[in-house]
Amino acid sequence: KDTSPDVFRVVAYDYDDRDAPGIAQKLADSSISVNELRQGPAFAWNTALKFVPNFDAYILAADDLIFFPYWLEETLVKLDEIGGSGLIGFNDKKVVSDDLFSSHYLMTRDFMIAHHGGVMAIPHYNGNGVDVEACERAQQVKLYARADDAFVHHDWKGNKADSDSTYKIGATRRKSASRLIRQRRRKNWPDDFQPILMEVKNANRTFSSQS
Repeated sequence: KDTSPDVFRVVAYDYDDRDAPGIAQKLADSSISVNELRQGPAFAWNTALKFVPNFDAYILAADDLIFFPYWLEETLVKLDEIGGSGLIGFNDKKVVSDDLFSSHYLMTRDFMIAHHGGVMAIPHYNGNGVDVEACERAQQVKLYARADDAFVHHDWKGNKADSDSTYKIGATRRKSASRLIRQRRRKNWPDDFQPILMEVKNANRTFSSQS
């Protein structure tokens, strides 16, 4: 909110999360209460996309990210370098990150329709694996770049205890996500799901961030 006030922020949360409405009221421009509980972040990201389908680019985000100053400006510079369409990865300071993979990123609307099945997150995943498939899809069509100076720190777990339910659920699904990635990679990332976005429109550089 402080580093990029022009970004339209959308928060999707489980309806029984008592803290979320207050947080959303303070930080979001729009919020969606998700009735289908514990479906994971991929479901939430796609639910949010259904409510804001007309932006020209979307930012995959979560509530454990810290956006540093000028992250958006640096992202747009890199986007221009690849022709204004594609996936731009942030520098999230993860040790496993490299130039070919980013956990969080911006995708343009036309790229999502043409090369990402018209969704924010591939719905076969719960959460883990969404980023891997998105980045590999973008690399296949040479529309991937990483903005090394767009610092978006992923404060994974932060000061939360290892008993935090969100992280415990995610840990149990990691192995199955890895298997699913391998299966879908062998099939060359099929669009075997319903799209949310279908119509390409002219870009005017408006953005939506979803968490």
